Amino acid sequence: MMRKQYNDRDTEAARLNISTRTLDRRCKDDGFPFIRLGGRMLFDPDLSDEYLAGLVHRGRAAELASAA
Repeated sequence: MMRKQYNDRDTEAARLNISTRTLDRRCKDDGFPFIRLGGRMLFDPDLSDEYLAGLVHRGRAAELASAA
């Protein structure tokens, strides 16, 4: 059985090509998914990708609705 791989804050920010400050703001203000473990923020890359895909999908839906 494989263990799930979680990223720390620096690794996740680098993976998404954003600053750690931007990642912190997204977690605080926008509900970006993370878990806190012993004072550390950990990120599941699969959940992060699902969250971002949902934002893109909702953005596209809003564009299509406004164009109609």
